[in-house]
Amino acid sequence: MQTFTAPVSGDYKLEVWGAAGGRGGRKSTSHGPLGGYAIGYTILENSTSLYIYVGGKGEDAQDIAYTSTYIPLGGKGGYNGGGDGGNAPLNGYGAWFGYVRGGGGGGGATHIANIDKGILSNYSDFRNNILLVAGGGGGLTDSFHFSDMESSGGGESGGNGGFNQFYAGGTQDTGYAFGQGANALNEPTGNMDGVGEGDGGGGGGWYGGYACEVSKYANNGNGGGGSGHINTTLITNGYMQNGVREGNGYAIITWQQLP
Repeated sequence: MQTFTAPVSGDYKLEVWGAAGGRGGRKSTSHGPLGGYAIGYTILENSTSLYIYVGGKGEDAQDIAYTSTYIPLGGKGGYNGGGDGGNAPLNGYGAWFGYVRGGGGGGGATHIANIDKGILSNYSDFRNNILLVAGGGGGLTDSFHFSDMESSGGGESGGNGGFNQFYAGGTQDTGYAFGQGANALNEPTGNMDGVGEGDGGGGGGWYGGYACEVSKYANNGNGGGGSGHINTTLITNGYMQNGVREGNGYAIITWQQLP
């Protein structure tokens, strides 16, 4: 956590970037789904404090082949709401040939608030004290089938990580949970079709993204991205964008000097 105390009264520009999700174990892309961006302006009186929590990048899954004695682990979710990626399955066609891996962890959200309650999920009863949020990207599955699915952090809504509701991104009104992305299922078994790769964890955000928690549908999706948010009571000229940030999240506060 970082605290910003306004040195002078005036207009301030606030910018936040959510963190990217982690990659699946085979790391078929150069980075995981990207974190979102939010910008807006607010008036602060001299000595007013703001509290900034910066999202952490979701961990990449382990790039270690499955063996009879070791199961490749999924990546842990990033700080401030990223959900954990799922582990590789215990068996199945892909496991026998040693190529399945776990899914990446979801990226954490970045938020700025005018009171300090800690990570974003702690603000469920203090939502009016949050100025703006940038969502984290969902974690990337290890499946080749879905490595290019959009699951970036938001934005009005986080990107969806798969073809059904089990991988949906967070929105302004719903998602896995306020401030928290879902943990992907640790699938106990693979199947003879060669699927069985670990799913990605949901990204953190105003509402976190989903990750598949139903065994029947697991093994083939990224985690959904978390949504961003702008509190229009405290922020003017706000704007959000999906999928712009690699790595950890970021925040900038800039005094708007009068001409």
